[in-house]
Amino acid sequence: MLTGSSASRCPHASTRHCKIRKVTFVAKRLVDLFSDASLKLNECLLERREEIRCMLAGLVSGLSVNFVGMHGTAKSDMCRGLARCIGGANYFEYCFYKETTVDEIFGPLDIKNYDKMERLVEGFAPTAHVIFWDEFWNASGATQNALHSLRNERKIRNGRQIIECPLLFEMGASNLWPIGEGFENSGAAFDRFAIRKEVRRCSPVSWEPLCFGDVPSVNSITPVMNIASVTQAQTAAASLDFSDDAVDALLNIFSKLESEGIQISERRRVWACRIAKASAWLAGNNDVQPCNLDILKHVLWNHPVEQPPKVAKIVGEISDPIGMHISDLIQEIEECLSKPCFQGRLNMADPEFKVNFQKMSDTYKKLDGMKNSGNADAKAAIEIYRNRVRIITTNALSRK
Repeated sequence: MLTGSSASRCPHASTRHCKIRKVTFVAKRLVDLFSDASLKLNECLLERREEIRCMLAGLVSGLSVNFVGMHGTAKSDMCRGLARCIGGANYFEYCFYKETTVDEIFGPLDIKNYDKMERLVEGFAPTAHVIFWDEFWNASGATQNALHSLRNERKIRNGRQIIECPLLFEMGASNLWPIGEGFENSGAAFDRFAIRKEVRRCSPVSWEPLCFGDVPSVNSITPVMNIASVTQAQTAAASLDFSDDAVDALLNIFSKLESEGIQISERRRVWACRIAKASAWLAGNNDVQPCNLDILKHVLWNHPVEQPPKVAKIVGEISDPIGMHISDLIQEIEECLSKPCFQGRLNMADPEFKVNFQKMSDTYKKLDGMKNSGNADAKAAIEIYRNRVRIITTNALSRK
């Protein structure tokens, strides 16, 4: 019989341990791997829970995401962090400018085979699993159009050959929506981003942990899944069915949007179904339920100025009334936090601060009352705002 010390010296001990760990990783529920990715990303990126949900839904549905927001709101970090969650994934990132050429995206022409018009694609977009297009709307219309085959069919022509591209996920980002003349020139490219969302600045409550806390960098993220995990998840999500209630809810949403003058293309309707399936799968559901349609508020609009609020209201009221109420409460809290009295140092002796703090606290109590509603967003929001209220209270009372 081996003693404890001699067992530790057994030449097969480390191998057996590695095998056990490998089996454990493989046996882990596939959806849990994506939950782990969400946790890691949320640890590194403050107040980006909804954006991270959009990225994961884009990854699982195989569709693209477009984020727009002022510079410095972690748009690039979100995509880089997601890429780091996927072991073995090739990552390609490019910042567009007006003179960007296709060579910079697809790779330069091979001088040795110049007559065949073949490119050296290794290390460029055609060989990437995850792509981040920075300042996408700076690219010329010709460059945007040249990307259609890669973005749509995951194929490009290289000389006389058609190359199959391994692209799993693409994300575009910029500071402004392509509206006005830019929108006319970029309409086709804009429509090919399935999920589109504005990224806002962090609220004042997050300034202190962001600047002085120990928030980890996305560069510290280690893989929690691999390429095979992603393809398996995409297949699993695509196989989900819609419940009868979800079918009725989605058709009702389509009808209400049409009555508001918001025209939805057939392609976007199909994409909506794929994204709803991805959302349901990520939630661990066996089929699509009405509440899983909530993410479509980032999908079912065409013009970025007036339509998003209308779409969010219609989708919320039909798909998830509880979630809509929670969103309203969150909005009330954020309105309080946006007041000048919450900017800078907090002081409970300030009358304006005292009134708004009380209003925020009362709204938070209503939000906390939703903790048993079964809504995942409610649980996450309650935890977030509990910490914010605690931090604000501590800082304000210390300066009373």
